Amino acid sequence: MSNLNTHDVLFINSPEFKDFQSALEHTYNFKMQTARLPEHISFTSRKVLIDTDKGTFFLKEKPLYCSGEFESKLAADFQKFISSNLNIVPKPVQTVFNDSYFVWGGRLYFLTQYLQGRVYNGSIHDLRQILEVLGTFRAVAREYISDSKPFEPFDLLVPLAYIHANTQEDGKVLKTAEKILIDLKQKYKALRPTLYAVAHGDFSIFNVLFNEGGVVALNDFDNAKKLPAVQDLAEFLVSSTLVNYVAPLSNLKHPVYVTPHTASFDTVLTYFAKLNLTPDDWARVALQAEIAWFDLLTLAVVKGDYTLRDIAPALECIGAHTLRAKIIRFFDTIN
Repeated sequence: MSNLNTHDVLFINSPEFKDFQSALEHTYNFKMQTARLPEHISFTSRKVLIDTDKGTFFLKEKPLYCSGEFESKLAADFQKFISSNLNIVPKPVQTVFNDSYFVWGGRLYFLTQYLQGRVYNGSIHDLRQILEVLGTFRAVAREYISDSKPFEPFDLLVPLAYIHANTQEDGKVLKTAEKILIDLKQKYKALRPTLYAVAHGDFSIFNVLFNEGGVVALNDFDNAKKLPAVQDLAEFLVSSTLVNYVAPLSNLKHPVYVTPHTASFDTVLTYFAKLNLTPDDWARVALQAEIAWFDLLTLAVVKGDYTLRDIAPALECIGAHTLRAKIIRFFDTIN
């Protein structure tokens, strides 16, 4: 359990949560027996497993950045819809008042069924199984009708104002990042109009769990939003080929990658080639992947995983559009 931090764990019996258990039991009409730590924790929000007289459930504190009324409703409704069509998505549990969230101390808590499994082991076999799930998920998600406002990938970016340049060298890197962002925005505006669909928003390799039969769970719908229809493809390409994770955790470690892992990259793009993407779709995947990579690197600086100097070589690659060129070259070779 060395991957657990105190800010990741929901201590139900702590003074902060006095009377929390009784309120929770009343809200869901069950009797708690034990509370225990999840096997895998990502550094985003507090969570806990609770054993009750009605089974075991996963309780998660909704992150503040996506706790607005609109975002919370979309995430809950979307997960409910997907879970009714895909048994690998944990089913949300409604309260006795037919609400999606339990409210305590001004924070939202989300209860789902518990699906147990192991994390991604880095193998191409695991990667292929995740890709099959990604394809199935996208097909189901397209059936979800939402009148929510569309987002663009730039709406999700961490503001560069959050990044502080402490040295002259840092200042140069930050200015480079600002120029790259302007360039990405200009190229994105030049793309042709596209279809939008509600996306998972964080289709990462560490939000998928396996058992001996294959994928058993697709988790974490907190970031669900209406986005360009290829958003999950672009984000997953980056997550699975360009991110140096501290397994089995979702925070990052050195070195910072500047080129995608070849075998994983080829595997992902080979699968994408089976999805009947149009040339415009490929162009959009290529550019949105660079945007997602830029976002992940700058977020890592804000979180303290990397410094501005650490990400400078990778930013240079984004500025030179080397990733985009690799994706377009792959598309050209199959057509």
